[in-house]
Amino acid sequence: MKKILIIEDEKIIRNELKSLLENSGYEVLIIEKFDNVKENIKNMKFDLILMDICTENNSSGLAYSKIIKKNFPSVKIILMTGVPDLTFIDKAKANNVDSFIYKNISSDSLISTIQNTIDGYSLYPNANN
Repeated sequence: MKKILIIEDEKIIRNELKSLLENSGYEVLIIEKFDNVKENIKNMKFDLILMDICTENNSSGLAYSKIIKKNFPSVKIILMTGVPDLTFIDKAKANNVDSFIYKNISSDSLISTIQNTIDGYSLYPNANN
């Protein structure tokens, strides 16, 4: 069973993602903040991290993705956001993030993106999305 770590500060989104992913056959752990993220990754050996770009206390998934990729290059990362800022995509690519999604994605598209990312594909929205 593939393990996914969700880093998301909004409770309703965390719970919906957890339910969707568990029902799709993934093992899921959720953390609300980036505190101790390196320890969680080291101890649990996740296949993929699905994390928000903007979280509480001005934490940034973009900044943490760079740290995670440096320390755990084999862990796949999908960044997600509800903010349509195209600079996020360029920054994610620069940090070697594997895939990028907007939060308005359908459940089926999310599951497909997760599985494709785990399988080694890199998926990003185009500039027109």
